[in-house]
Amino acid sequence: MGSAMYDLTTLSSSLMLINDGKVYEPVDEGSYIKMIDMASGHGGQIQVNNISGYLPRRIVFFLVNTHLTPRPILLTRHGESRDNVRGRIGGDSVLSSDTGEIYMKKLANFVVKRLI
Repeated sequence: MGSAMYDLTTLSSSLMLINDGKVYEPVDEGSYIKMIDMASGHGGQIQVNNISGYLPRRIVFFLVNTHLTPRPILLTRHGESRDNVRGRIGGDSVLSSDTGEIYMKKLANFVVKRLI
């Protein structure tokens, strides 16, 4: 195939998206998911019409919750807690006065300098 062709009508015949690389075919009736101006970085629109069934609904959920705008994602552990110092796991302990508090302040400074 020379061009990318996506036809999802075989997916329980309730979803249709046609793309030949340059032209999107208008779909005005039946079951469809229409994505409008999603790559612009300004939000775009998703129009859903007559979608039924588990898999098509999951696809709609995925598309609605997909963010195309690049953004940082930070994963971090909490600072050292008093329970960590005592060797306990779990609970809802406050941060240790030395290591945990230092980590908290350094993390806050990092976020302010890099992301805000």
